[in-house]
Amino acid sequence: AARARIGRELQGADRQMAAEAMRRNATQAAREQRTSAAEHKLAQARAGHAVAARRLREKQGYVRSQAEQLRQQQADRTAKRAEAVLQLKASTEGAMEDIRGANERKADRLSKRDAARDAEGREILARGGNPYQVFRQRDEDARLAREQAQIQLKLADNMAAMQAR
Repeated sequence: AARARIGRELQGADRQMAAEAMRRNATQAAREQRTSAAEHKLAQARAGHAVAARRLREKQGYVRSQAEQLRQQQADRTAKRAEAVLQLKASTEGAMEDIRGANERKADRLSKRDAARDAEGREILARGGNPYQVFRQRDEDARLAREQAQIQLKLADNMAAMQAR
């Protein structure tokens, strides 16, 4: 009976050891499977990272070229505006010179007229006349003559336009 009992205990111990070995084998298999899956995911991630890094470099190159084009276009627009401002300044200065010259010529002409009127006014006063009235009448006659000439010119243009119809 003792031998049978020892045999049963040995068989029980063998079963426990076999079960423990099976658990260890199952745990080891599960660990190897997880490791294999993790290594597979890591390999996929590295491959994906390489593709993403390549795409990123391509996109960055494209963005840099576009940014450079935009900077160049902005520089061109700025240069054109600066050139336009310089041309405007030059033309404004030219116009101011023309105006200044015209004003000087007008001032010279008026000063000569005033000097001539002063001399003539003294003569009119010496004869007993009113120089203001004489000059005023002369200016009014000149104005009327100019207006009459403008009216005649306009009438001639209108007549020509009517005859052309």
